[in-house]
Amino acid sequence: MKYLNQWTVPSDSDPNRNYTVSLTYNEEWQCSCRGWTSHVPRRDCKHIRRIKEDPEALKNGVRFSEATVEVN
Repeated sequence: MKYLNQWTVPSDSDPNRNYTVSLTYNEEWQCSCRGWTSHVPRRDCKHIRRIKEDPEALKNGVRFSEATVEVN
């Protein structure tokens, strides 16, 4: 799957872990963290909120041509 944009967000609890926040072409937000992947219905996790609330991060996302993480 290709994404419009992706960001690497560091974990608050584990300095060796990062999560991938993705914005799909359908403008749906996704995160690779367990809090987002295991919650039904989906809601924005703190990693997604961190990106949404930071205009500089929104502007300077890390772009990938192919997905590094696919979350269903």
